[in-house]
Amino acid sequence: FFSALVFLLGVYGSFVWLAAMSALVRVLIYMACIGAMPRLRRRFGDTPGSFRVPGGWVTAAGAFVVSGLLLLQVRVDAVLVTGGFLVAGAVLYWLVRRGTGPANREVLK
Repeated sequence: FFSALVFLLGVYGSFVWLAAMSALVRVLIYMACIGAMPRLRRRFGDTPGSFRVPGGWVTAAGAFVVSGLLLLQVRVDAVLVTGGFLVAGAVLYWLVRRGTGPANREVLK
């Protein structure tokens, strides 16, 4: 499904849309990882041989702010389209997990 959508956007739309969506999703993933840093530090910080990011909360907060500034560079319509795709993907995931998705109907026949 996703590959067909990307193909259609690439062929008939503008490559700028794909680039903006890709950048937006990557920065959101970076922000999720940055948000996990303090919790991981608390949970695994005392493990022998573990890597500790210098600066602790200051580094995490600074990286989060920089990522937020990067998000300000993305056009609003690209954010809305990406949000729509994320919602559509979440609905499909929910349907499959619930057992009523198209993939499960084929198995149930």
